[in-house]
Amino acid sequence: MKRNIFFLIFLFLLSSCGKKQKNIFDFSKKRKVIKVSKFSLGCVKNLKIEKVTPGVKLSWSKFLFNSDNNDISFVGYNVYRLSRSGILPKRPLNSILIQNNFFYYDFHSDKSMCNDFIQKEQFYVVVPVFKVDNRFVNGLLSSVACFKL
Repeated sequence: MKRNIFFLIFLFLLSSCGKKQKNIFDFSKKRKVIKVSKFSLGCVKNLKIEKVTPGVKLSWSKFLFNSDNNDISFVGYNVYRLSRSGILPKRPLNSILIQNNFFYYDFHSDKSMCNDFIQKEQFYVVVPVFKVDNRFVNGLLSSVACFKL
C-alpha cells in the first residue's frame, strides 16, 4: 500500500516535468502596441533630380499626411543613395531629418566615396519618416531617381 502511494506520487511529479507553468492571473501592465501598415502611411511622389554646380538637387512633391489616429505623425524625410547592387543602405545621406521637400547633395565632397569608385549612374530614393507611438517608422520608398555623371 505504501509502495503504491509513492508510485502514484512519482507518476504525478513525472507527468508535470517539462511543462510550462501557466500563469492564470496576469497583473502586469502591458502597453497596447500600435501596428501600422506602411501602405496606409503613403509614399513620396514626383521625385526629380537635377544637376547643380556643387552636386545634385533632389526635389519631390510635398507630402500630405492625414491620419485619424493621434499616435501617428509625420516627422520628415530621409534620402538614400542606392548601392551598386541596388540595395538600400542602413544610413541615409542626411544627418538629420529633412523638413523641406528638397535636398542638395555634393557627391564630390563625400569622403566615403573614392574617385575610383564613383559610379557613372547614381540612384536616389526618398523615404518619409513617421513617429508611431514614440518610435520612428519608415514609410514606403519613393520612385527611384537616376543621375548620370
